[in-house]
Amino acid sequence: MRFVHRYVVSGARIVQGSAYGGFSGELKPRKRRDYIMSKQDSGALSHWDRTKSLLFTTLAIWFVFSFVVHWFGEQLNGVAGSFPGGYFMAGQGSQIAFVILIFWFVSKQNKLDEEFDVAED
Repeated sequence: MRFVHRYVVSGARIVQGSAYGGFSGELKPRKRRDYIMSKQDSGALSHWDRTKSLLFTTLAIWFVFSFVVHWFGEQLNGVAGSFPGGYFMAGQGSQIAFVILIFWFVSKQNKLDEEFDVAED
């Protein structure tokens, strides 16, 4: 028994596929109507744009707490020759900031998903 499926592969459509042994069939170029977006698709693009913006904001905050804070670890130290508490405080503070950043990102992403009606149950 053979099953016929439709798959989209990098700008071409596989018209016929077999459930046994991989793909078989010919590749046909996509039609113009495949490129026309509906209002729902433009909402998906808006959701993706806002998700990317949130992601890049999160990465920027992560970069600050991963690298920038530690660059100033020596200035956080007290008297010269004392215990390097600045690096310790920067390391511990960064870990706390990362945990807070994770919860902040998840809450913002959930709100964004609910706004576009793609939230998980």
